[in-house]
Amino acid sequence: MISLLDPKQPTLDDIFGARFNAKLTQQQAADMIGYSRRGWQDAENGKNKLHPAAWALFLLATGQHPSHRALSNIQ
Repeated sequence: MISLLDPKQPTLDDIFGARFNAKLTQQQAADMIGYSRRGWQDAENGKNKLHPAAWALFLLATGQHPSHRALSNIQ
């Protein structure tokens, strides 16, 4: 389980599955966390790893984090 305090490294299946579930293109997913499309592609195919903080941010932004939720509107 991913934790904001102790995030785990996602598997290739985790990365692809989370993007697929969010119905995002690789470019859209990369833009959400400040990665290039190539950087996201490399993470999906195992050439590079996503930083655990970037992974946690992606999960939060797409509503897929198992234990935390992002606020949609802070006033």
